[in-house]
Amino acid sequence: MILFVDFDGVLHPQNKGAVFTCTSVLWAVLRLHPLLRVVISSSWRWDRSLENMKRLVTANGGEDLAGRIVGATPKLRHTIYAGSRQLECEAWLKANSLSDMPWLALDDMPELFDSGTPHLYLVDSRYGLMDADVVRLSRSLTP
Repeated sequence: MILFVDFDGVLHPQNKGAVFTCTSVLWAVLRLHPLLRVVISSSWRWDRSLENMKRLVTANGGEDLAGRIVGATPKLRHTIYAGSRQLECEAWLKANSLSDMPWLALDDMPELFDSGTPHLYLVDSRYGLMDADVVRLSRSLTP
């Protein structure tokens, strides 16, 4: 399964200053699901390399998980805002011949996905990922 991960509002609360304060929750999920692979869908990909983003996501305790981050969604220009991140996730899957692969996106912006999509795990941007999300997210990742 592929897990598309946003940064702002997911790996740290939105507009709180400190960044990557919630990465240990992502690490816990990855350690519970050893076949899960991560693709970065954050806007941070526009001006950072994949290697730089891997270091940011895995620093201070998750370094062993860096190899599980396998890419970043393509930098597509959209004429529409609604559903645009879902289009980027689907484009990555298609480009990597994984269109049939199950996937889930961790994001705090539902408007970037099709309404009612089963592929979105919505995170509250005021808090980012929290410990309780490990169990809830694991349920979403288990077929």
